[in-house]
Amino acid sequence: MKAFFLLTIFAILSMAQDNVVIIPHVVSGGGVQTEVTLINPTSSSLQVMVYFRLGDGNGGLHAPTINGVPTMFVSYVLSPLGSRRIKTEDAQWWTASGYIEIRWLGTGRPLASAELVRGDERMLIGSQAPTNKLWLPFDNVGGTTTLVVVKTGPTQFLRFDYYDEDGGFIGSHSGTYPQSDRITIRTDQYVLPSAYKTGIVAVYQEFPSKGSGIVGKSIIDR
Repeated sequence: MKAFFLLTIFAILSMAQDNVVIIPHVVSGGGVQTEVTLINPTSSSLQVMVYFRLGDGNGGLHAPTINGVPTMFVSYVLSPLGSRRIKTEDAQWWTASGYIEIRWLGTGRPLASAELVRGDERMLIGSQAPTNKLWLPFDNVGGTTTLVVVKTGPTQFLRFDYYDEDGGFIGSHSGTYPQSDRITIRTDQYVLPSAYKTGIVAVYQEFPSKGSGIVGKSIIDR
């Protein structure tokens, strides 16, 4: 009997040198939400500021509902090795063109992960600094892994780079895809030679505008 399951990982977003990271897709309402997890991996307290911005090209602030209150930005002091989860709650309003800006003070750096949540489906959100990048695992031992990727914004070009479990580069492929379509990629058709059974795929959306982005997940079929 075949078994289907979704491989979920805590995808760490890259933190830029200038103490800021951009997460595309402020999605809130209409059954779709954005969930952000912040972690302080250091031995000292860390102040983190989270801003919710419109994708209007001007960086204006939006106020999604968080903990029952319309909120344009939040500021947390994360305790050493502490964490905080933020989830938008609006029932009606939603947009796929906004973005979340995370800033922090001090020399330490937080870890962050972002997911798009729709019912029981969870899709990881890639970072944007300045190239949209999403890391997804694959495992073709005794089966196949299918990547499901959705992108927004005018950028049509996507590149898929494959790495083995030791970080060695395997190969890549690229193409142009319609906006907002669900793109499905069977990794066993691209990972050659066949000895490479497990690893990770880096999905790139080059030259994105703020608010455009990519989300995705890995589905393993055995």
